[in-house]
Amino acid sequence: MTGLTRKEVKRVRDELSGGFTTPGQKPIPASTILASWHEDPKYCDENGMPLDLPFESSSVSFAELVREYAGDIPPGAIRTELVRVGSAEVLANGSIRALRKYYIAPEGSERLIRALDWPLALMAKNIRQNNVSVANAKNQFSWPETIVWADNMDRGRAKEIRDFSFREITGMAEELDEKLSELRESTKPEKREDVTAFGVGFYFFEAD
Repeated sequence: MTGLTRKEVKRVRDELSGGFTTPGQKPIPASTILASWHEDPKYCDENGMPLDLPFESSSVSFAELVREYAGDIPPGAIRTELVRVGSAEVLANGSIRALRKYYIAPEGSERLIRALDWPLALMAKNIRQNNVSVANAKNQFSWPETIVWADNMDRGRAKEIRDFSFREITGMAEELDEKLSELRESTKPEKREDVTAFGVGFYFFEAD
């Protein structure tokens, strides 16, 4: 998954308004659009669900969403990409409906390479931090790192395990997202050197 959380949506808003940002992350525009569509109240109904958006309208529209969060990227191009990867659909009346919050880049594409770049860099930071912690335990703190796995598994159970993992990971991710959002809103760094990013990554794997 390469979706953006409330924190990333807020980061984009801060960037547009001249606020402090954390360097290093280069979000994919389609991911930014999906996250904003699910998080910005202007594009959600009273229950917090993303609205079906007309492509163009005098009120809220898909084109307005793209202009607000993806700059000068053509709205039609974003619509085509979201539909192509199954993250949105075009309804009979021409409105666009979000089908999921996350953008999954197609295999073998340049977008997939970009999607892999940042998560792998963050994983490397975790490994480096924990190696430093072992080498200098008095002055460093280790970061959470764990892998849960089992071998000699029946390949026929793969879907059951993937579905269970997705439900559990999604629930934990949403809980952490809420907590990080609360902390971000309650604390405003005064200096650029005080700005950093915190996060937790999740992934499923299957290996022969």
